[in-house]
Amino acid sequence: SSYYCVTPDSKYFAQMYTSLEIWDITEGKIHLTINKNIPKWKIYRVFSTPDSRRIVIVSKDEANAPEDTMRVWDIETGKLVLTGKFGERYIGYDDKYMIRFSPDSKYVVIPVVSEYNNLLVYDLTTWEKLYSLTGYSPVFTSNNTLVYRRNNTISMLDVKTGKIIGNAVFVKDYFAVAAEDGRYEAAGEGTGYLHWVSGLEVIPLDRLDKSFQRKGLLANLF
Repeated sequence: SSYYCVTPDSKYFAQMYTSLEIWDITEGKIHLTINKNIPKWKIYRVFSTPDSRRIVIVSKDEANAPEDTMRVWDIETGKLVLTGKFGERYIGYDDKYMIRFSPDSKYVVIPVVSEYNNLLVYDLTTWEKLYSLTGYSPVFTSNNTLVYRRNNTISMLDVKTGKIIGNAVFVKDYFAVAAEDGRYEAAGEGTGYLHWVSGLEVIPLDRLDKSFQRKGLLANLF
């Protein structure tokens, strides 16, 4: 587990022991020390939000607690701005199951111990649970597209609505990607991964209207 972090703007260093210390790196001194509302049992990780404005701690508050907790502090004031329980146990033991924050710091994806629906998506301001997904290795693109893996497929969705905007396969030196509206792009043998369904009929790529082909679709979806 990581009990420290550096804010993305490299201004602050936060570490958690018996208290939460936030250091001003530029000044070389403690900015503030937080002793209230500190988890007493087990700390999983300490994070900074991408906007460098908040420190986030994920913890298990009691030995037999059935769910874990996320706490969020404002860096400038030291105020606890959010305490949220997410109803499950956080996995968090490697990068494959790392908590991810959207670039605008409005959303968070939490991997939890569950066979299905193991990625929980929350609004980080209101702590509203927006939806859950089945997959792993979540990451965000710079435009707030949530990307995650489902078996051999990479899915891309609008984090705010939870709507899938495309799916892709990457194998060796080729790829295939399809948007929800039928547009597609593929390279090399990647075309073999693409097919469309009309009722019970499977339509191979060579029978599909070429007007659906879009060069640059992969880059646009990401």
